[in-house]
Amino acid sequence: MAEEVTKTAAYLLPALFGAYMLKKRIEAFTKAKSFNKHKQLYRQRRDEFQGNEDAMAELEQWKIRNYHNDNSLILSESAESYIIGNLASYDKRQYPEWLNSNYRPGVNTPEGQGFGHVLVIPKRRIFNIVDPDATAKDALAIRELRDHFKTFWRNGGSHKIIQRTRASFDDQNAKLAAKNSTQDLYYQLLPVLEADFERLSRMYGQLGVDDLEFAFHAFPDASVGHLHMHVFPKLSELRKFSTRHHDWKTIPIEAVLEVEEEDRRKRRESTEG
Repeated sequence: MAEEVTKTAAYLLPALFGAYMLKKRIEAFTKAKSFNKHKQLYRQRRDEFQGNEDAMAELEQWKIRNYHNDNSLILSESAESYIIGNLASYDKRQYPEWLNSNYRPGVNTPEGQGFGHVLVIPKRRIFNIVDPDATAKDALAIRELRDHFKTFWRNGGSHKIIQRTRASFDDQNAKLAAKNSTQDLYYQLLPVLEADFERLSRMYGQLGVDDLEFAFHAFPDASVGHLHMHVFPKLSELRKFSTRHHDWKTIPIEAVLEVEEEDRRKRRESTEG
């Protein structure tokens, strides 16, 4: 019997290992393909915007106007930027059609892209990632956004984000409860929402900064007319109840930096040649 088990294991283990390695190669290929698509999208959107003389002229006028942030959402402030919490909750189940007949959960509802989704925005007036000022001087502005967040995270920022996420979660639950005609549906949903929140908040608290995505939505695929960097977890479980509808246009900061470096290199080579 033992000999048969040994033979079976000797046969199965290499097969299982091979299947595992194949899965990892497929995942790596899929990730690389997605990354390259986002690079192409960024380059396309940037070149379209910067090549439009009317848009660039309008941009200059836009930069002299003032804008205001909701101070209650600010989680951290540096000399150059703010980290702000998400006013919307992360959970698409809190935006059912019985609350708003126009809602289609995960498609046109306002939930974030993951548990703890926050934004980092510059104090300086920069329109979007396609704005030349966003990537000027070796992309100094967006590197500062990322550096600010990393410093914030090292100093206990995850706890502040969980608190802000809780506040948005509770606010949305209050809106559900206020819908008197559907309270029975709400009270059936509430224990499930609460249990999932507690579970996800524990998971989020265990993340490292490398477990987070730093990304942008390039104009015209952006909903807000001011540069902002999205920060949300990569882990699929922490995005389980959040929208994936924006993933196609969510361009990682690494893709932006890589495109800019490639183009700088090409300019240097053409000058030297």
